[in-house]
Amino acid sequence: MTLFSTIIRLLSFTLCLATSVIQSRASATNQLCKNTAQGLHYIADDSGQLCQRDKLDSTSGCCSFAQLDACLDCHQASGCCSEFEMCVSCCMKPQNEPAKRKLQAPRGNNKPETGFFNKDFDYCRAKCRTNSKSTVHENAYQSNFHHCYGSNFSPVRADLAVGNFTIVKSPQGANCNEACLGSHSKCIIEAMAQVNSCATLKQHFPCENGCAESFGEDQPAYVVPSALRMHRPGTCMVNQRLELMSCAGKHPNTQRLCPCKNR
Repeated sequence: MTLFSTIIRLLSFTLCLATSVIQSRASATNQLCKNTAQGLHYIADDSGQLCQRDKLDSTSGCCSFAQLDACLDCHQASGCCSEFEMCVSCCMKPQNEPAKRKLQAPRGNNKPETGFFNKDFDYCRAKCRTNSKSTVHENAYQSNFHHCYGSNFSPVRADLAVGNFTIVKSPQGANCNEACLGSHSKCIIEAMAQVNSCATLKQHFPCENGCAESFGEDQPAYVVPSALRMHRPGTCMVNQRLELMSCAGKHPNTQRLCPCKNR
């Protein structure tokens, strides 16, 4: 076999493979999805996927590409999220048991005669809408996390759940015990989960490279821009393993976000 014929065979194989991929993608897009429709920045579809609005497949209505982690911007302790679409998508995760919960939640609150939801998406979409319990004085939200999929219809406010505390940014490489001590206060480990969200991190750090789920005793935290590329500089890290949270954890390339309370 000549070199030329070998190259021709390789090119033919590559072309066939590319055609197969394109056909499979086209087949996948034949599926039609219901979605949340109205979001300015995000869309959640009825399979539980979340994407930016400009990444939505306009033909199918599905989030087929550039899918996002929905629960990243949600307050894990209360089951509430800062964005409606994130709430719907996170609600539909298997660990949040939408198939079970929809059978326990009538369409009308505490009114079984109104019937129950048939689909997880419809249940989560209804559950995540704001209501009077999410607001104060009818014109302001109690919390940034006002779309709730959890057992409560309203977010658990940090100052009610753990008592008043202050969020303090640690110096680079310092832990929360040190950061709180510098402000004449004490790190409150019980409140750590309440500052562990992308939305809260973005209120205190630039997060110029977005947020990412990770784990470690030094998180939630912000990776400083001077860190090596392997450490993901400019990224805000949300701790996905709550059992690892610690007031004593630190890393030379991060700044901690610390809940501190007066002694």
